[in-house]
Amino acid sequence: MQAVLYDVDGVLADTVPMHYEACKIVADQLGVDFTKEDNQAWQGRSRTDLLSHLAALSPVPADVEQLGRVKDEHYQRLIAALTPLDQPAGVSAFLDTLQSEGVTQAAASSSRNAAFVLRRLGIDHYFHCIVTGRDVKNLKPHPEVFLRAAEAIQIPPQQCVVIEDSAAGVEAGRAAGMFTISCGPAAYGADDYVPVLNREAARRLLTKRRDSRER
Repeated sequence: MQAVLYDVDGVLADTVPMHYEACKIVADQLGVDFTKEDNQAWQGRSRTDLLSHLAALSPVPADVEQLGRVKDEHYQRLIAALTPLDQPAGVSAFLDTLQSEGVTQAAASSSRNAAFVLRRLGIDHYFHCIVTGRDVKNLKPHPEVFLRAAEAIQIPPQQCVVIEDSAAGVEAGRAAGMFTISCGPAAYGADDYVPVLNREAARRLLTKRRDSRER
């Protein structure tokens, strides 16, 4: 392991509830049920695909582009209020520990707002690169965002670890040929699972790194 590539929403930032709130406003306008479980199932996937899905379920005609503007307006208002105090507990300790051991770190997110969120949280300086939905044509579960990040940091995919919180993200990491760790509500078929990111989880990952070098 030479590098760790992180998803942002739900891994480095507790923004999943904000996505849910913004999507729920759209779903309510359409007269469509949208639960927190539905929101989690769509994490990491295309916003357009989600809104098209909701529009198809609606009893009234809907313009997907307009729905996207409504969703973005509400979501961006929420993330604009983020501060470093909103960092999930343990995340900075995890990032600090890997940085101190010389592990290259990058963020790779389908969200077009990922870089802004990391700046608001005050943790963007940890990453050698930040690849977002603005930089790729294909979103997760396609592996492009992870492959683009690996290319940017000049580390082979097989030497990269992906940390994800969604089924689509884990699928993308595996398709990229990377070792996958789930840090979400479920393992999603990842190679490993950690309930939270903190210093202990970082030390465990570094121990695995040392063990693999000694084999």
